[in-house]
Formats: sequence, C-alpha cells, structure tokens
Amino acid sequence: MANRICSTIYCMVFFLQFFLTPFIVHSSENIYQVGFRDRMFAVDFLDKREGFAVGDAGVILCSKNGGKTWRQVTTRWNHSFNDVFFVGKEGWIVGDGGTILYTGDRGRNWKRQESDSPVSLMAVDFLDEKRGVAIGQQTILWTEDGGLLWQSSPLDWPTILPDTLIESGVISPNFYDLFLLDETHGWIVGDNGMVFFSSDRGKRWKALRIGMYPPLYSVFFKNKKEGFAAGQRGTLLHTKDGGKTWQNLNPPTDKNLFKIKMAGDYGVVTGDLGTILRTIDGGKTWQGFPLALRSPLPWFLDISLFVSNPSLKVICVGEGTIREISIPVSSIPMD
Repeated sequence: MANRICSTIYCMVFFLQFFLTPFIVHSSENIYQVGFRDRMFAVDFLDKREGFAVGDAGVILCSKNGGKTWRQVTTRWNHSFNDVFFVGKEGWIVGDGGTILYTGDRGRNWKRQESDSPVSLMAVDFLDEKRGVAIGQQTILWTEDGGLLWQSSPLDWPTILPDTLIESGVISPNFYDLFLLDETHGWIVGDNGMVFFSSDRGKRWKALRIGMYPPLYSVFFKNKKEGFAAGQRGTLLHTKDGGKTWQNLNPPTDKNLFKIKMAGDYGVVTGDLGTILRTIDGGKTWQGFPLALRSPLPWFLDISLFVSNPSLKVICVGEGTIREISIPVSSIPMD
C-alpha cells in the first residue's frame, strides 16, 4: 500500500477521483491547481503561518500565510509522498520506495536520506531534531541522529500475530500512523485494529491490541494514559490506560475516519465524504460539523489544527483538495 488508506478504500477513491471538482490554490509566485487527479496525503505547519503539504507524484506545496495561498516546491523526485513532519526548521518527508527527504532550512532545500527499507513509508514522527521513527509496510525504522542512519526495529510476526489472524491468511499487517509522546511512550496503529507500544524511543515495539478488528488509520495521545485512535467504518476508540484497553466511542458517523488531532480540550477527526467531527470537552463527546460542499464530497486524509479562540482553524488535505476550515467553538453543543 502506497498511500494513506488501505487498498480496498483506495480502489473506491480511484473511481471517485474522476468526478472530483478541481480546487485552485493561488500564490503570488505561481498558481497551482489541485485537481481530481491530485492526491494530497499530508500537511504539517512549522508555526501558524508556514507549512507544507505533500502528495502523489512528488508534489510538495508550501504556504507562508497560514494556508491561504500555496506555491509548489520543485524537486527532482516524483515519488508519492505520504507524510511530512517538522521540528523547528528541520523537517522530514517519507513516501514510496523507502523515500526519506530531509531539510535543515525550513524547506528551502531538500536532500534524500538513505534507509535500508525499499517499502512505502506511511508516517514519520520525531521527538526532537535527532530522535525519530518512520513506519510503513510491515516496517518500523528509527534514528537517533536526525536520519543520517535509519535502523529497522525487529518484528517477529509469527509470535506477534494471534492464531486467528494467521489461520485467516494474515502474515504481516501494514502500519498507518504513529505518535511519539516522549522518550518512553510511543504508539503505532494499523491493520486488524493493531496498536503497538514502545518505551525506548521506537527501537523495540510490543503489541497491545491486534485481532479481527477494523483497520486503524490514526492515533493521538493527550498524555501517558489517555489517547484516541480512529479508523474504518466510523471507528473511534478511547483508552485511559496507555492503550492496553480501548472503548469504542460510537461517533455519529459510519464513514471511514483517517486523522485525529487535538489541542488541549479541542479536537478534530476527519474522514471520507467530507466527514468532520469535533470536540471541545477533551474527547468526551464528538459532534459532526456540516460543511457546504458540492457532490461528490472530498476525502480529508490529514489535517493541521490551530486554536484561535473563539474558533478552531483546520487545514484539510485529501483527494483533490486543500481546504481551510474555521470551526466556531460556540457552534459545538455541550449536551
């Protein structure tokens, strides 16, 4: 799998993309048209003004005004880029074929870093400028020198997977997202509802949850104990013990949920067919947020979230779209 969602969903998107309305992103330097054939997979902001979005066919876009306008960054790579993450002025992009790009100057210049993995990398996260983790197809990579050297974490799938999965033909599930809280707390989610945990900066991982469950596409932890995971068919899970046990929050949607992010008590979950859920009570309750969107509705695959009272500012990227959304906090019912 080479993008943000599993192969089954991707086949559905393939047919939908021919009908998606193009979205024009204007910039003082150029005009970039994100059309129905473009797939934007990830977005991350260095601060409230400067950010990057990445996608299919080597597309890298940069905004310096909080996502209002964008310009295209020209590179010599045409791989699909699946995630982007910044720590200060340093940033990393991961994608197909084990591609890892690095910048040390706020995205002005990018260079490739070497890894020993040829598979597609789906997500990357760093604790600081040196220590980070990248994940992909049955692969976990970690670094402690900013990516000069990437090493593989050992995974013994026959001992990790439960017998029910092995008997059903599952050999090595895919990883989709990760979240590093601190040096001793990191989580990965993926196929079959699996949740992995690391207590040593991503060098070794153990399975906390895996079985006959829907895939999980996103994970976010507020602290060492409380976290959330989102996934297929409206799956929105909550844990209060660091990921050992999970409760389904039964959100008001059955659509696939691809990304969850929170800032304090505020949070947003996005998914397919223009789905947006939001909370202002720390995730205790989630409500849908209606948007004035034309059919067919876009698929929101990643978000950046800014708190700007009395609103949440959300930059959404996905299938054929980049969209800036302002969610008034006062519009969210508390009952």
